[in-house]
Amino acid sequence: MDDLKSLMRRFVDEFQSQGDEAVADELLADTFRNHTAPPGMSPDKQGVKAYFAAFQRAVPDLHAQVHDMLVDGDRW
Repeated sequence: MDDLKSLMRRFVDEFQSQGDEAVADELLADTFRNHTAPPGMSPDKQGVKAYFAAFQRAVPDLHAQVHDMLVDGDRW
């Protein structure tokens, strides 16, 4: 479970907050599908990268933070 927690924190810290797209390329499968993609946004890995790139441009000091995490029914 610690591995899943570490991967998620890395995704949030390094990709969502810092904009490191290499992390998204590494952690998201090529077959990834975002089932909650905003209208007009591609639901694949490229769409997620484009979404957060736009977010980073709009909010350059963006800092995503995980407050609660649920893994297999366990809250962390």
